[in-house]
Amino acid sequence: MCQEKAQRRVTTLRPSVFYVAVGLAKDIGLEYFDAGVAAEALQYDGDIISTDRAFDGIRRVEKVLASSS
Repeated sequence: MCQEKAQRRVTTLRPSVFYVAVGLAKDIGLEYFDAGVAAEALQYDGDIISTDRAFDGIRRVEKVLASSS
């Protein structure tokens, strides 16, 4: 387990996030929930912690590999 706790922030889901998510789903074929996660990361300058290759092709999103152990 990570020694440092990540900062957590609760935000209201804004219409702009839906707009970006729809664009990602349409333009690069992301699934609904993956598009939502990516849109949140883009809107709030966040990172995605995942082993899912769906996020590999998104520019401006930093993907941090999750440990498999």
